[in-house]
Amino acid sequence: MSYQAAANALPMRDAFSVIFFLSVGMLFSPAAILDNLPFFFGLMGILLLLRPLIAFLIVKIAKKPSMTALTVACAIAQIGEYSFIVAEEGSGLGILPDNIYDVLIAAAFSTIALNPFLFKLIGFIKSNKKNYKGELSEEFSLEQIKTAKHGKPSFLPRVIVIGFGPIGQKIAQEMLSRDYHVTIVDQNIDSITLLRDAEVENIFGDATQFHILKKLKQKM
Repeated sequence: MSYQAAANALPMRDAFSVIFFLSVGMLFSPAAILDNLPFFFGLMGILLLLRPLIAFLIVKIAKKPSMTALTVACAIAQIGEYSFIVAEEGSGLGILPDNIYDVLIAAAFSTIALNPFLFKLIGFIKSNKKNYKGELSEEFSLEQIKTAKHGKPSFLPRVIVIGFGPIGQKIAQEMLSRDYHVTIVDQNIDSITLLRDAEVENIFGDATQFHILKKLKQKM
């Protein structure tokens, strides 16, 4: 039910995001960048290079996969939305000079705008890694591979059943009888209650909504 509630709230979230970034865009001053180029490029270097590099090394030291380390690095290669609140408070208290405030806003705006492209780059690297190097997906552990080699399945096949009407019930029953891992999506609260009582994995929501589909993808 929480997934459906989140899906219903998405349009409101998007509306507030548009208002927020429009207001931030009105604060963006290209002249501030031109007047403080060394500071701006130094700050961008810290945000886009130094911080991600440190994060990457920390994740690798923890013996995590390279793609995980790269994802974490890109995730922090920006100043988040809260930086605007902190900068505004600092400027109001007289702690932060106006020229520094303008550069911080410009850097935050620039890094947030660039961040989606960094994640697209990760997707490109990941697809090339799988397609051309022939490497195994990092989603599978070494233990799973060893088990599979000995002829014992290390994970159950997964089936997603959309709708728990008469046909959906027959499909789910057949898949469960074959020891498939079944997830059922339905909008009928009574059906969901029955599934929970039977300890069958389920999601309450409309499977045509993007947020619900995203949750299903995470379970695959």
